[in-house]
Amino acid sequence: MPEPLRDRVLDAMVAVAAGLSDLRPWGGAYPNPPTADREYRELTSRTQFPHCSILEGAGSTVAAKTSRANVIGYRHEFKVLLVGAVSAGQGLTLSRWLERYWDDLWTTFLQNYTLGGLAQGVQFDGELQPDTLLTGTTAEFVQPCTVFMNEDKEVAING
Repeated sequence: MPEPLRDRVLDAMVAVAAGLSDLRPWGGAYPNPPTADREYRELTSRTQFPHCSILEGAGSTVAAKTSRANVIGYRHEFKVLLVGAVSAGQGLTLSRWLERYWDDLWTTFLQNYTLGGLAQGVQFDGELQPDTLLTGTTAEFVQPCTVFMNEDKEVAING
């Protein structure tokens, strides 16, 4: 039996965020291979950059939208946070790396909009929040997202 849909979506988002290799849209490559996971660690404990933590956000909803026989179709609006961490380097400012990494994540999620068919779309919500934490030559940003998904669930008619 597969893992729950939301869990599979988070894993798919980690795979997308970890795949930012080779030549990037800004014309270069990252000094280190980007990493991603589903755990948040303090910026000061990170040793490799860039890094993206994919976390459940607050305010997710699920609502019944369709019903047929013993199947109810649900619509998920799954709130997710992307916490991106970068480090200054290669003679470039921290601000430049923040903007490059944010834009690269945004562009890449637009190119993987359905997360391999798991979702109807990934939407970046609100504005980039780059002032979360600046520590010397490292910084992180928080980007709220909504992942839209449809899921059918069987129900017991006589239960």
